[in-house]
Parts: sequence; C-alpha cells; structure tokens
Amino acid sequence: MRPLKNYSIIFTAALFALTALSQNTFAQHVPAPHGSYDRDLVETPGKTGERRLGSADAPVKVIEYISLTCSACASFHNNSYKQIKQDYIDTGKVEFITRFLIRNQIDAAVSTLSECAGDKSTAFSGRLLEDQRSWMQASSPLSALRDIAAEYGMNKEAFDSCLGKQELIKGILAESDYASEEFDVSVTPTFFVNGVKYQGVLRPDDFSTIVDPLL
Repeated sequence: MRPLKNYSIIFTAALFALTALSQNTFAQHVPAPHGSYDRDLVETPGKTGERRLGSADAPVKVIEYISLTCSACASFHNNSYKQIKQDYIDTGKVEFITRFLIRNQIDAAVSTLSECAGDKSTAFSGRLLEDQRSWMQASSPLSALRDIAAEYGMNKEAFDSCLGKQELIKGILAESDYASEEFDVSVTPTFFVNGVKYQGVLRPDDFSTIVDPLL
C-alpha cells in the first residue's frame, strides 16, 4: 500500500494538474485473450469501489477495470457500452461488474467522489466518462467537478468532505493494488470474461464474439 498523507490537500492540488493524462499508455484494440484466472478469485466481490449491473444468475460475468481519467475507458463507455447493456446486461445474459484501477491522484479523487455518490455512483461515473474531456480541460477542473457532483445531490460541503475521507480512499487504493498484484491489471480498460482477461477497448461485435459462445 502506498503512503497516504493529507489526501484532501493532495487531491485538490492534483485536480489542477490534468495536462497530458491522455498520453498515458493504454491498451489498444486487442480482442485476443491475455491470460486466464481463477474465476472464484477474480469474481469475489470487492469491499470498496465496485458496481454490479444485471442478473447475479447470468451465465457470463464481465468485470471491467476502469480509470475515470482514461480516454480509452471513455471511448468504450461512449461508443460500446450502451449497445452491450441493451443486448446482454438488460436481457440477463451478462452480469457487468465495474471496478476502479487507480493510475494517479486524480483517479483517486474522482473515484472517491463516485463512491460518495452512493446509489447514483454508476450514473455519476458515466457522466464523468461522457464529459471527460470537458471537465479535464476546464479552466477550473475542481469547479467543473463540483458542478457535476451537485447534479447528483452532492453539495459543496459534501464534496469537500468526501475528498477528505481517508478510510474510503485507502479502501479504493487497496482494491486497485490487489487487482494489479493478483491479476496483473496494468492498463485500462481491462476486462475479465468468466475469468479470461482482455485488454483494450471492446467494440460491440468484439464483445459478441467473446461472450456468445459462453451463453
């Protein structure tokens, strides 16, 4: 576990240092598998920073590790996810599980804010991905994030308080570190489909090619 000191201050400062994040190394479009892992271990529910959509009895479990500052993650969310949700999640074929991979302090901050959104966390994270370029490139990213958070019921006091929740961020970081160490998750997005790992943006037809034989 990395050291945690004065995160509320670090987070606030980090939100103003958003340049060049999209230049980080992401997995490119690679639908080929990148290893197979014990399903029971991979699919064990995390303690913090996890969202599940779809039927728990679905024959296929898909886990996505995302970064809310990752342009490739935004591409998947904005161009593939809606169709996948309609065809597979809403029909009971897939349970879709989202977990955070923390790549930097800004990731830690916005992932913490997403957790503080409670039952609106999925919608809040989706909004951050949809409007990623806008809030990341705003003259005041902190103000832009406050405005978005307000739309999901988080006032200024709750926003500022959230960024100071040390135990919450420790939990999010611990889950991210566990994924990196146990499952070699190092790029975003990374998907596990019934324990088989795939890296990079999956288009709807890629997703179908992987999932349909498992149904």
